[in-house]
Amino acid sequence: LLRWQSAEHGAVPPARFIPLAEHSGLILPIGRWVMDAACKFANRLSELGRTDIHVAVNISPKQLSVEDFIENVRLSIDSSGIEPCQIELEITENVLIDSLEDSIRKLEELKEFGVRLSLDDFGTGFSSLTYLRSLPVGTLKIDKRFVDDVGKNVQQDDFVRLIIDMARMMELNVVAEGVETEEQLRRLAEMNCNCIQGYVFSRPVSEEEAVRLLQNNQEN
Repeated sequence: LLRWQSAEHGAVPPARFIPLAEHSGLILPIGRWVMDAACKFANRLSELGRTDIHVAVNISPKQLSVEDFIENVRLSIDSSGIEPCQIELEITENVLIDSLEDSIRKLEELKEFGVRLSLDDFGTGFSSLTYLRSLPVGTLKIDKRFVDDVGKNVQQDDFVRLIIDMARMMELNVVAEGVETEEQLRRLAEMNCNCIQGYVFSRPVSEEEAVRLLQNNQEN
């Protein structure tokens, strides 16, 4: 996750600076830097004997639209000495708006290279099911807005369960985003959700803290 600790403005949330970076075009150099950093972190995990852990990176529509995007991803992975499967690229339906055919072509090429692909914020777009049938993704991430109400009413639980069952029918892994309570965790486990992400486990932390958490988990 990208966070900005500004000397002038303090902690600036992504919701404030990412749209500005998109509008100005700065998202391209920022995106390349993030990809390099993620690959280096994956290499560090490899040195700790954890090649089984992959590092996920959010991709913006502008990044996917540029011609050298695939080349840059390959370069970051190759120069860091990791396997492509140690990186997962997370996309949203927004990346498909400008050119569905071109986006799918690039994603297919990345999948062939060995990079993992996931569809982020599922359920927030206007045509998710249509896109889902044609996207070469292996993971579907349920948006936090749906997870927030899990355990609060039967109708919401049934809806989330339907998403999970649909994804499993399509042989996709499922990640529930924004899980914050033990009750949400319990109910999602009962629904056979593959993976959980959220504050119930940990808030976003620095690279060093992430490594410490991993090492403490191994020791315990």
